[in-house]
Amino acid sequence: MEQYLATASNNEKNALLDSISELQADDHQKMVVGLINRCFGRCVNTFKSRTLDKNENQCVNACVAKFMQSMQRTAVRFAEENQAMAQQR
Repeated sequence: MEQYLATASNNEKNALLDSISELQADDHQKMVVGLINRCFGRCVNTFKSRTLDKNENQCVNACVAKFMQSMQRTAVRFAEENQAMAQQR
């Protein structure tokens, strides 16, 4: 990858960055949809009103918080692994 970037034109680099941005946006959207499906499926059991009841609301909040904590931890571990790999080079 580094060799490609060293020899690529500015247009090629910009096209690559655009592709990466699109992939990241797609991944983010898939993650959000997955979170919504997971938490909604676990927490919303009745459709008696247009709003969540207290228990459903608490469940959704806890589900989202747990998901965010796991994503934060994953990001930290990913950064640690990247740093370790960079130091090995």
